[in-house]
Amino acid sequence: MFHKFTITLTSIVSLMVVVAIFAMAQSSKKGGLDNTITYEDGVVATMDNTGMATVQTDRGGQYVVPGHGLKVGDKVECTTKEGQTACNKTS
Repeated sequence: MFHKFTITLTSIVSLMVVVAIFAMAQSSKKGGLDNTITYEDGVVATMDNTGMATVQTDRGGQYVVPGHGLKVGDKVECTTKEGQTACNKTS
């Protein structure tokens, strides 16, 4: 009796492990958990001496991004995808 119970329990646990592995593999194929793209308008608030710009967005967010070609007061559109934010000059 105990032997049959052990075999059944081992089979169930093994099946659950295989299902979990396939579920996690499917999730990573879809781009993980954060595959959304967000857009925000903002203004360059400050520039530091290393070329990084601090952008204040209309929604109250604040990002520090590379400021190539930007100067204080420039209007920008910031795009966030997969945790990375980039801001481009709009005017």
